[in-house]
Amino acid sequence: NVRKPGLAPVKPVLQAHTTAAQKPSPAPGTTGEGQRKRQSKWNMAKTIQVKLPEDDDQLRVINELAKYTWKLGWDFEAVVKEREKDNPLFAFLFDPPDTDLNQFYRWRVFANSQGDSEISWRESEFQIYNNGPLWKPPNCQHIQERKTNEAKEAVKQMM
Repeated sequence: NVRKPGLAPVKPVLQAHTTAAQKPSPAPGTTGEGQRKRQSKWNMAKTIQVKLPEDDDQLRVINELAKYTWKLGWDFEAVVKEREKDNPLFAFLFDPPDTDLNQFYRWRVFANSQGDSEISWRESEFQIYNNGPLWKPPNCQHIQERKTNEAKEAVKQMM
């Protein structure tokens, strides 16, 4: 991908999920509170439930790669795929898009682009693009508990 000088990269816009049943007769194109309606055709898009990786090493690799992919672009991901093709910690890059680790990685890249952190993010469902699948992020509480437990273990090892 070659960008023209002076043009900023296009970033997707986060669209919160809402349904028509939540409010009676909102203004056209809104939920009645200024939020846009979910833009899926027939409001029946597939839902992707994003799951946290169980392995802490895998979680760290995905978080770091997602952060750099967001900052440096998809060309960076392509270089990593070539260099790490035999590394099992990067196997998720070659997995089908419907696998848990691949979905978690794709979601982390998007979440980074929206300003979310590795321990705190938006938990509401969203669409990355019109008529696309509905993404349901994991609960932040699980990652925060893991980080707290890691910190407690580190303190125990220091003593």
